[in-house]
Amino acid sequence: MSGVDLTRWQTEVLRYSTLVREPMDLSNLSLWEPLVGEPPAERSSKPREQFFKEEGPYLDGWLTVEARPKRIDWRLGHDSASPRSILPVIGPYDELHDEFLQLIRKWPGPDQPVHRLAFGAVLMLPCDSLSEAHTALGRLLPSVTIDPDNTRDLLYRINRRRRSSALEGRGEINRLSTWSVVEVARIEVDMSSIGEPAKKDMLESKVCRLELDVNSAPEFEGPISPDQAEELTNELFELASELVSVGDVG
Repeated sequence: MSGVDLTRWQTEVLRYSTLVREPMDLSNLSLWEPLVGEPPAERSSKPREQFFKEEGPYLDGWLTVEARPKRIDWRLGHDSASPRSILPVIGPYDELHDEFLQLIRKWPGPDQPVHRLAFGAVLMLPCDSLSEAHTALGRLLPSVTIDPDNTRDLLYRINRRRRSSALEGRGEINRLSTWSVVEVARIEVDMSSIGEPAKKDMLESKVCRLELDVNSAPEFEGPISPDQAEELTNELFELASELVSVGDVG
């Protein structure tokens, strides 16, 4: 069977976005505490730029919510204060996918009618070698022929739309995916040495990297009702997991 075991993928970033047609009032906005159950670690706003942000630690990462007049983004990523590792990941995708979805399900959504929804992710699949990484990518990209031993600098980007069942066939879903193989390195430098800084440690890892943006297409006239938004959210998360485990299929 083609594809890769879902449990092998590690999470760099998860994102959930809500877009509305009419501008929202950001003056008295509170998003983090009603959802997480405690005050955020940080809160900031830029009235001239009409920007509002709340953030703090959540699970094993750092949760951020950013609001603009026509868009709200929830993002779970790496906590800069956490212990350093080679890969900037926060945990297994299969577990965080479910926990992030449960968090988003508790959010009532914006006051304005919803125009579009999107789920995004940046994931890494650790491998022992570049050849293994390209072999794994070959299983996930059945329409692409990859020579695992001689391939370098591979980047593949594609969008295969699907008709949305949540929108009763009246709208489509973009399944934008960007696939690559990269080498990640962490280098520690001793700045106390005289002359050229001395390298204290160098760790490397080879990974398949996947960037996902699964979103409802802008052509849908909407608005998306609360019931449709709940179903559509589930659909976006399911389609993302299909791409992660099965790969780029029609």
